[in-house]
Amino acid sequence: VADFMQVMACNAGTWDEAGLFDLDYVMISGLLGIPGFSGDLAGLEPELRHEIRKYIDFYKANREFIVNSHAYLLTEPDNKITDYEKYVAFQLQNGNADKSLVFIFSNGSSRRSLRSFRLNNLDPAKNYIVERVYGSDTETVSGKELMEYGLSCRTLENQHIRHACALYSVKEI
Repeated sequence: VADFMQVMACNAGTWDEAGLFDLDYVMISGLLGIPGFSGDLAGLEPELRHEIRKYIDFYKANREFIVNSHAYLLTEPDNKITDYEKYVAFQLQNGNADKSLVFIFSNGSSRRSLRSFRLNNLDPAKNYIVERVYGSDTETVSGKELMEYGLSCRTLENQHIRHACALYSVKEI
């Protein structure tokens, strides 16, 4: 993952502290709740508005899934996003257990951008299409492999970006 677009966002609940973040991080983290915006949106560059539209369209298409899914924490509960080389990962899964969205967040100062996270509640006898949302990575993996060895995830590696993330779709074939 080499290309990224930086955007200004608040570091906390207010604009008292702001910083530059990777657009993926800002938008994907917003997908776990209700995405919201402030500021002069009409003044954004057309390319940036076009990119943001992709996330909004994804949210609209998956809103019901996100709201009604079961959530699994794939990392230790005491794992803090601010700790060096720590990751926080969630698996949202529908009631039929045939579709999941996997959200992965990391401290961008990490020198290791490739990690694996064991998924939950898949059918070990079935295969799944694993696709990086907002990327081009797609592969077919067995449920057994995803639960035993995990989903391999690569996050943005850049010393100037504080946080990075990835979003994967896992669908039963």
